[in-house]
Amino acid sequence: MAAEQASEPAKKIKSKPSCSRRSAQTTSPTLEKPPHRNIEVITEDSTFDEAYNLGWELHFQFRAKSKMEKQRYQNHLRSIIGNKRLGEITPLLVERIKIQFLQSNRSPATVVLILKTIRETYNLLIRWQLFNYNPAQKLNVPQRDNKRHRFLKKEEADLLLKELKDHSLQTWQIALLSLSTGARAGEVFSLTGNRIDLYNKSMRIVDSKTEKNRTVYLPKIAVQMLSDMEMKKIYLYL
Repeated sequence: MAAEQASEPAKKIKSKPSCSRRSAQTTSPTLEKPPHRNIEVITEDSTFDEAYNLGWELHFQFRAKSKMEKQRYQNHLRSIIGNKRLGEITPLLVERIKIQFLQSNRSPATVVLILKTIRETYNLLIRWQLFNYNPAQKLNVPQRDNKRHRFLKKEEADLLLKELKDHSLQTWQIALLSLSTGARAGEVFSLTGNRIDLYNKSMRIVDSKTEKNRTVYLPKIAVQMLSDMEMKKIYLYL
């Protein structure tokens, strides 16, 4: 009996460790998703692709044309410098990339946008104090020329004027005057009767952009059209 009573505390003592083990198992934390990436991992040895992805995560994706910009990076730039270390991308390398794109018959506007991706990525790193210089900062980007040099053939102009005259006499007059003199829409709309000289077949135009006057020749068809209009009106097309 005494032996049984003596062994009872021993059983209790032995049972405590097993209880603590069960407690440890039940309170052990479950696996969680990795926390937000620490941006301080970006160094000179990081690749440009890693830097761009960081810029996408924290900045680029929130812009209006983000998907188009990302597609441009993946299609044009990633294969060239995506795997290069940030520290080895020099102004000379960026200059060579620019020349490579220009020689591939891409438009200057497209090349400007591609180079903009490099410059903006480094600017973000500098803003976040992860890098201290931008190899694309002083790059001379090509001038963007978005002007379209498209002229109507005589047959196209005649067809356009015919269609316009069938729908609206005033629209036909405006188009005829613009086509025959080269005047812009704003210049035609601001045209006044006292600027037209039918005797000398000329028209004085005030340039809406430079505010400089110029005189243009009126061809026969424009003179005939204007002769039928009331020149006493302050503005002909209001």
